[in-house]
Amino acid sequence: MHRRNHNIAKRILMERHDLAQHLFNSDAFTLEDCIKMKNVFDTTDAPPPNIMSYEDVSETKRPLSFYCHLTKEQMVRIAHCANTNHLFCVSEISIDDIQSLLECKSNFSLKVENHRNVAVLFNALQEGNLIGWNWKKAMENGGHLLSRKTGKPISATTLSSALSDIKRKPTPTSKRIEDEIRVITTLRPSI
Repeated sequence: MHRRNHNIAKRILMERHDLAQHLFNSDAFTLEDCIKMKNVFDTTDAPPPNIMSYEDVSETKRPLSFYCHLTKEQMVRIAHCANTNHLFCVSEISIDDIQSLLECKSNFSLKVENHRNVAVLFNALQEGNLIGWNWKKAMENGGHLLSRKTGKPISATTLSSALSDIKRKPTPTSKRIEDEIRVITTLRPSI
């Protein structure tokens, strides 16, 4: 638990300067303030610089986007990973499909073949800093991932449960997905 809290604090300091600034500028920082900051961190994206304050962000609805900046090669590899591991109920997922999914395009959705493996994919992308921390909520809010059985949007809770299940009992497919995404994270654009 201590390590998890340390990682959350580190991510807030590195990714959300607006929240960290609020923390450093406050006279007192209570447990309630900490819980509120964690909730804002989990449910919102960072505002553009000098546009919104911590209070403004905490009261606004989180925009539907991961704000990811992937190269074409990374998109190709993610699509290949999704296809080879049969993550979605389509014969072949395209780069445009992956881009639409990661950009949370309105009226775009895909039926999921296996909740756990899709959760592994997005979690690995998030751990590799390729997408935002709030991917589960963004997918739920946009209805982008649909259940193969019901055709209804998959909830963030279902994705969290699926991820917990697969972490407790990894499969060869889940390990392969994690390994493939780990390689993709090394394909950074040259500056």
